[in-house]
Amino acid sequence: MVRSALIAAAAAVVVLAAAQDHYAYSAEARVGPFTTQADSHSVPSPEKGVTVGILTLDQCIELAFKNNPGLQIEQEKISELENDYAVVSSGLYPKLTANAYYTKVNPDRVGVQVTMRYTEEALGQLKLKQLLYDGGKIRYSGRAALKAADAQRSAAEAARLDTVYAVSQAYYRVLEAREL
Repeated sequence: MVRSALIAAAAAVVVLAAAQDHYAYSAEARVGPFTTQADSHSVPSPEKGVTVGILTLDQCIELAFKNNPGLQIEQEKISELENDYAVVSSGLYPKLTANAYYTKVNPDRVGVQVTMRYTEEALGQLKLKQLLYDGGKIRYSGRAALKAADAQRSAAEAARLDTVYAVSQAYYRVLEAREL
């Protein structure tokens, strides 16, 4: 639902831009699947002394990619899922901790027993923990995180292609409307 709303918004941007007098469109010769070749590069604007560039299909698609927050959200979701994998896989790494403790007792202090043998105390501690076996929990959680990231990449690519389709459709509708 959100994807279709974003695609409709991208198409509306192209259609609204075409409706304004600030943009001019021309028929173009198709070179490849998403490449076009413009017949001319600029046209005079109705405003005094202002020349406005013609938007090609590629330029419209690039504008849609830049201005479509849905595509940016899809990329952020991919980053989030890749970070989830890094967090899950970090359980396999050894953990090293170090602690230090030092105390010096003032012999003039009230409550210090005369029979105390030491006035200074120091403790150093180094711990190393390594997970040996967890029943496959980390392994399968890591696999699940990788599969989720792959699925999100596919969803992002589908959203990107939907945007290309919607913009192309809107672009050619504008060209058709200009010819009528």
